Amino acid sequence: MTSTTTNHTKNGVPVLLASRAGALANYPHARIANGMVYVSGISSRRPDNSWDGVRAVHFPPTPLLIPCLSPAHPPASVHAFAAPPLPQVLELPDGSFKLDIRAQTRAVIEKYPSLLLPRVVRSTLSFLTTRSSIQHILRAAGADLENLVDLTVFLVDMNDYNEFNAVYNEFFPVPSEGPARTTVAVRQLPNPRLLIEIKAVALVPSA
Repeated sequence: MTSTTTNHTKNGVPVLLASRAGALANYPHARIANGMVYVSGISSRRPDNSWDGVRAVHFPPTPLLIPCLSPAHPPASVHAFAAPPLPQVLELPDGSFKLDIRAQTRAVIEKYPSLLLPRVVRSTLSFLTTRSSIQHILRAAGADLENLVDLTVFLVDMNDYNEFNAVYNEFFPVPSEGPARTTVAVRQLPNPRLLIEIKAVALVPSA
């Protein structure tokens, strides 16, 4: 992960992750100031402007070739094998799609390959994913989820509140150790495929 956290400006230190999904306007992923890191609003958007948690009813399989090191050859020898097909995210012919608040919440807080995929595929994809998440940004700034002080959560539909909370509680199971939090309903987010956006404030431990 390529990041820039050393160019001081009049308003602190910008955190820019070159290999992650970037902002659609001129602002950094986060800014460090006075021992705090302020994370810009994060959604489930990927670098190619697709989204986690967006799926159609049908999932045409897409073959995936995973490069691997063969134990029968020297470490420099790279081979490829066909992994089980991955679901392809497609919209329906009428342009409709299904949105998954649980998947989008996990994508915003922490990115990781689907637990439904075989372990070897998850392991390989962990090196290939380049999406932004609050945890990735915090780590680039020298912090982590445990250092979060405050979260502001924007939901398009409060009917998703319980399912959002279920995923949230996986990351913050102890109330006394979690961040302060405010959850508000908004009329819409920048794309109709987005159900959730979160902005965060955290302490930088070394500051």
